[in-house]
Amino acid sequence: MPTMFSQYAWIVPILPLAAFLLITALGRSADRTASLSGVVSSALALFLSIWILLEQLVSNNEYSISFTWLKAGSYSLSLGIEITPLTSLIAAVFCLIYFCVQLFSFYYMENDDRSAVFQGYLSLLAFAMLGFVLAVNLLTLFICWQLLGVAVLLLTGFWYDKEGVRQAAKRIFLWGGIGDAALLLALMLLYWYMPERALDFASIQNVFEGQSTSIALGIISVIAGLLAVAAAAKSGLFPFHSWLRYSVKAPLPALILIHTVTLVPAAFFLLIRNFTIIQAAPSIMVILSWAGVVGAVIGALTAWLQSSVANLVVYSAAGQLGLMVMAVGVHSLNGAVYVFVVNALAHTIVLMAGGALVQRSAGGSNSSYDSGYAKNRLASASGNARRLAVIIGILSLSGLPPFPGFWSTRYILGAALDKQLPLFLAGLAAVCLTVLYSARLFFMLQQQWRTTEGKSQRAIAAPALCLALVLIIFGLAEALWGGHGGLLGWLNPERAASIPRLAVWLPQLIATAAGLGMAFISYKKAASFTEQSVKERSPALRVLSEVFYIEFIWERIFQTIAAAGQSIHRLDRFLLERDVFRLIKKAAGLGRRR
Repeated sequence: MPTMFSQYAWIVPILPLAAFLLITALGRSADRTASLSGVVSSALALFLSIWILLEQLVSNNEYSISFTWLKAGSYSLSLGIEITPLTSLIAAVFCLIYFCVQLFSFYYMENDDRSAVFQGYLSLLAFAMLGFVLAVNLLTLFICWQLLGVAVLLLTGFWYDKEGVRQAAKRIFLWGGIGDAALLLALMLLYWYMPERALDFASIQNVFEGQSTSIALGIISVIAGLLAVAAAAKSGLFPFHSWLRYSVKAPLPALILIHTVTLVPAAFFLLIRNFTIIQAAPSIMVILSWAGVVGAVIGALTAWLQSSVANLVVYSAAGQLGLMVMAVGVHSLNGAVYVFVVNALAHTIVLMAGGALVQRSAGGSNSSYDSGYAKNRLASASGNARRLAVIIGILSLSGLPPFPGFWSTRYILGAALDKQLPLFLAGLAAVCLTVLYSARLFFMLQQQWRTTEGKSQRAIAAPALCLALVLIIFGLAEALWGGHGGLLGWLNPERAASIPRLAVWLPQLIATAAGLGMAFISYKKAASFTEQSVKERSPALRVLSEVFYIEFIWERIFQTIAAAGQSIHRLDRFLLERDVFRLIKKAAGLGRRR
């Protein structure tokens, strides 16, 4: 079947790029035009991406296009895009959330003096992420990976005059730099060892699939390890999580994109696109599975212990990232994609519908938006719609049946049970804790909604309800027709699980019920976790809420490295001034004597 829409897929990332260039050319004075251009470009990108996804669903006919970027002798470097079932699905999900966020930011930033600049940065972020998702080779992916980091830095530092914003941007730059360096080293090693210096994903799959490659296992393990480090450092997987809490300084629309469909989930997409390399290194697969489940457990536990809505949502996203990485490690690619979709939709609903509460708890709100937010009580229809959307999002996130979070976790737990029983049990612990912090998030939002007045805006309620409807349809469709490989079975057909489904479902339901019971029992105690009571907690709770003080340890490591560098610099200057300059003077004196 011919690719009717896929051949125009290059337009999808070009649309936000065109919006960015237009906004930049118009300058800060065209605030309304900037907002409209962002909304229009996102709507067109969503429309085209949906048609591309439907075409892939029907025909599964992959398509790629590239051009030579640099040529030197027999070597050349090319850039381009590739349409596969996976990339079309991720692009469609991103475009859907990007469109909803554009509608939200249209009102959220309307009274900001630099709203045009913000819209430009948002469009740049969308271009970078779409290029990253649709990349035909590792070079295109790396360039868009860099642009993604730049856009996140610009958005995080947008309110640069507010307290803590510059420090937040600095931390994101530091950890992103570690991820960038690791990915660059992996790319260079691949370029050196790949036949004909090919970096496109089709060639990489042909070389590494079936472990028939002539590349030594040690080199493969190094490349796979570098890819894992790049993903963990860039996206904030434990123990590289210390920048996550500082990202809440970004404006709320940017915060939504960063934690749902761009920087935080970028790790999962980097790993899944290079899965053939990682699969060829069994030791890295084991490390990824355990690193993922540890990150999921610690992220969920830390989220439950947070005293602000913003930090709870941030660590919740980190816990979901851990589940995605675990899914990659246990070879459950469908489960990883499923968790990504559910996490993206659910967290977008929570952040958007509970937006002002989230941003106010982070201390980085838009004052003009909040002033309007505090003057009018929630209109009953709009307020109830937003609350309903939040409830659906939280239920989906928690993994309660028949919501889609239950089915996504089922894939991962089934694959984990096939691999190792301890890994399966750790996954059940993550499920239990996910229910626990989801219930806490609901209680916190309910408590603040009772005492907070708000502004009714259809621009907030309508997108949130649409996303909630998608979640409901997804969950019900999986429950009714997902028996044979699941709704996402067309992405990566997997062998039927050898473990009976009851062996996965029953423990999963027990873990979910245990999480609910713990949530209701500890509700009063959990609701008392305020900033004033942090110091009054037990030492164990303080250690857990501060994520084992890993951030403090990293700071001491960096300070030690900086101190060592300064000592070497002083020693170098001392030796240079004492010995080298003396030799120069003696040589000059001898020359004058002659």
